[in-house]
Amino acid sequence: MERLDKVNIEELKTDLMFARKSSGLKLSRVHGMIDVLEIALNTENESFSLLKQRLIKAIYLIDDEDIITIMLSMFSIKKKYQNIHLLRERRKLLCQQLNIGVDKILFLEKAGIDELVIIILKIYQKKIAI
Repeated sequence: MERLDKVNIEELKTDLMFARKSSGLKLSRVHGMIDVLEIALNTENESFSLLKQRLIKAIYLIDDEDIITIMLSMFSIKKKYQNIHLLRERRKLLCQQLNIGVDKILFLEKAGIDELVIIILKIYQKKIAI
């Protein structure tokens, strides 16, 4: 099977959705459990920190500051959110920080995941570089 066959939109989206749950993108929680994301970001058999670094670079390719903030917070990458172990608690804090309601956070979060999938697929297909 070709490597390209291993990466599809739904599996990549599932990995991203999983990586933001609970305490977020933490080595102890997700290493070895987000295979498609590792393949797409070319971090198979590499360090977890490389995966995290490439995901952050992909997030910064999103063309909306609020969505970037939301993605960094959802994955517990943003320093202020690193010790918040529940996704719903990170959302509450984001509501206060961005001064918007939870429905808007959820909408932007979904839009961010969808945009991130497209960006990561382009990285995987070598259409853009990070």
